[in-house]
Amino acid sequence: MKILAQKVLLPHGWAANQVITVENDVIVSVESGKAGDVVCHMLTPGLFDVHTHGGMGYYVTDLREEMQQKYLDDMLRHGVTDILLGTGSYADYDGILSLCRKTMERQKNGEAGGARIRGVHLEGPFLNPKKCGAMDPKKMPVPSVQSFDARFAAYEDMVKLVTVAAEVDGAHELIRALLGKGFKVQLGHTCATYEEAQAAFDLGVTSQCHTFNAAPAINHRAPGAVVAALNDERVYCEAICDFVHLHPGTVKMIYKMKGPEKMMLISDSSGTAGLPDGVYHMLEKDYEVRNGGCYLEGTNTLSGACVYTDQGVRNVIDLGIPSAHAFRMASRTPAERIGLDKLGCIAPGFEAHLAGWTEDYQCAFTLVDGKLNRN
Repeated sequence: MKILAQKVLLPHGWAANQVITVENDVIVSVESGKAGDVVCHMLTPGLFDVHTHGGMGYYVTDLREEMQQKYLDDMLRHGVTDILLGTGSYADYDGILSLCRKTMERQKNGEAGGARIRGVHLEGPFLNPKKCGAMDPKKMPVPSVQSFDARFAAYEDMVKLVTVAAEVDGAHELIRALLGKGFKVQLGHTCATYEEAQAAFDLGVTSQCHTFNAAPAINHRAPGAVVAALNDERVYCEAICDFVHLHPGTVKMIYKMKGPEKMMLISDSSGTAGLPDGVYHMLEKDYEVRNGGCYLEGTNTLSGACVYTDQGVRNVIDLGIPSAHAFRMASRTPAERIGLDKLGCIAPGFEAHLAGWTEDYQCAFTLVDGKLNRN
């Protein structure tokens, strides 16, 4: 397959009138040209969301295959070709992870489509109950290797990222064990001080979960985990760019401090993503969608986001951030952070997970596993 793009995002930035040749799901060449089997205004790597929990009425605890597939198909329509499916803090993980494994196997065998699940992000249960967000603080056990193994030993092949509150007793021992198994670990849902966060980063924790959210507010005498993450050149910072979780000025600050190589656009999408304003019952609770945000009904407690990563891309572009950087922060940067070296870049030898866009940054099509999906 040959794709002719008026603009294509290459590692060094945008290039005009390029033909990308794909064979066996791999990019084999990128060169100037005037003809292709598919034509688009703009071509980028497919978006890679490493922090998403659901959408279109599906939440990760929903064990119905058809609901999960509806969500994965919807993600693909928004240019998201790859995800880490995020969990939370629950009593039972077997059903969630078993379905995830089954879907991953079906996608690998060409039996299921939608955004490709690349693994799971364990956003819990080893968090600080004082920063539980919309999760149940009673389902956040004391961190330990034994507790992790009891829940996840059978699913370690699927785990790519684990969020831990590093200041909780037992967390350092668990972090060392997780890093020893090859997992990526990030700090989140935390009350860590600046010094405690620094100690975690020195252990090998290398990202901050949804920066500013579920963390102490900045105080000039007690700057906390967020300032530690922003100051540390080793640390990636997730950012929910729906302009509900973060003020636009805060988003600009993260970008200016971390740059496109260390800032990651995430959705943190919940089961209400893609649904209109209203009240929805999920996880034995009622959630209210209003004015672009999802809240526990009757409160101002946010529970994930209502939009996918493509809206975050459009939002940061509207702030004046270069479009090449916006797309990089939603594709190549998260792939590098997770260690998927052949994903998120348009160059020979890379996976051909691609997204075509209109002039106003709406997804026109995706290419995943050799299948062209037109919107």
